[in-house]
Amino acid sequence: MAQVPSQSVATRVTTSKRVRKKHRPWNDTLLRTKVILLILLAAVGGIGIGMVESHMQHQVWPLMIGLFVLCVVLIAFATTWACAPLERLIDRLHAMTVNARPSNLENLPTAREDEVGQLARWIQRFGLNAYRDKHEARRLRRTLDDRIRRATQQATSQLKRIAMRDPLTDLGNRRFLNENLPPLVQSIRDAHDDLFVILLDIDDFKQVNDQFGHGAGDELLVFLASILSASIRTDDYAVRMGGDEFLAVLPGCPEHRTIELADNMRTLFRQHVKASLPDAASADLSIGIAKFNDEMPTGASLIEKADANLYAAKHSGKARTVFA
Repeated sequence: MAQVPSQSVATRVTTSKRVRKKHRPWNDTLLRTKVILLILLAAVGGIGIGMVESHMQHQVWPLMIGLFVLCVVLIAFATTWACAPLERLIDRLHAMTVNARPSNLENLPTAREDEVGQLARWIQRFGLNAYRDKHEARRLRRTLDDRIRRATQQATSQLKRIAMRDPLTDLGNRRFLNENLPPLVQSIRDAHDDLFVILLDIDDFKQVNDQFGHGAGDELLVFLASILSASIRTDDYAVRMGGDEFLAVLPGCPEHRTIELADNMRTLFRQHVKASLPDAASADLSIGIAKFNDEMPTGASLIEKADANLYAAKHSGKARTVFA
């Protein structure tokens, strides 16, 4: 991308050379040749003035007029041949420093064949290279900034995901629940829709860890998490509250479907325990279900109600569901 403008500038400069092909002959004469010619002109002029003065019997006024005319001619030639081209080049270089545009390179006298033209061509070449390098640096900086921005966004997203996920089960954690439950409750309240939560806890989970080891306990937690993830819908939330306690948030779910879901999860969990841990017969699920209503001002009160129902299930014999 950076080379396209530079190439166009180079093309315009070449075209400008062709347009300015018509120039004065002394533009092709080297500066040292011009100086030599001026010296020769001064010598010839001086000899001519001397001859005129001698011919006019050494009168002062012909000498003064001759010297004046010779000086005017020499100054005019020196200004036109040597000083003016350098002054114009300096003025154009000054304009480029004030307004650094590639188009200003077109105004340099590159068509000249003397030292001024050589300087102009070198300056033009350096200017084009600097312009290309500048745009290439800008392109690389934009590319680098874009890569840094995308990498930062990706890292931030990954860190946010890690901060809101349970590392063992990959379910949402309490932080995930705290950020997503309040807006969900507000939308349910505005829409006058149903909202249920299912709180699950593994019965005698400590005995499973003590008898079979923490590896078996972790496998049981992962299996319960997989049941929970497979049972809920896309808009539902599955959360590991901590330890062996899990939560399902079900917006817009009918009551009979919520109870059926809880019973199915208990059935699948029992079957898995019998197949993989036949000696852990007491391992089961206690479940508390709560429904959001106008008496609950926040999502936290809904969780507290489900926790109270879970507590009642535990104290009424475990392996059951309480929905009150």
